[in-house]
Amino acid sequence: MDNLVYNKFILSEDVVVIVPAPDITAQPQDLPKDLPKIQPGFELIRPVIGISLVDDSTKLELFHFDPPIQVSVRYNCDDLVAAAKIGRPLKLAYFDGTAWVPLTAAENCFQLVPHDLAAVGVVFVRGWGGGGQAADPPVGWGA
Repeated sequence: MDNLVYNKFILSEDVVVIVPAPDITAQPQDLPKDLPKIQPGFELIRPVIGISLVDDSTKLELFHFDPPIQVSVRYNCDDLVAAAKIGRPLKLAYFDGTAWVPLTAAENCFQLVPHDLAAVGVVFVRGWGGGGQAADPPVGWGA
């Protein structure tokens, strides 16, 4: 039986983060203005939000999560149309400070969950940033 305490953070109308720990807070961060749009294998369609996770007791930003956090990000018809024009499936990715890192089904259980009211992409993340990479990475839709 699962004895974890889950905290749900609604960071915007498009982003919900579920953290399986009572002493971690998720916070929205402003998006940088100079995010790269195109790199091999990924083209940014729409930047969504920066996400920061902070240990409430130490006030330090966290880079690794065990158990993983769940991030749900709403997508829309414009995102799907843009991905189709690029000729690749819609992907959710985070920017690590130098490149976009797609969140995959194999590593992050990435899935698109269509729904009439709020279609979302859902991922489970064990870590990002640290070691000179973006600590509060921007998250965006691309293809």
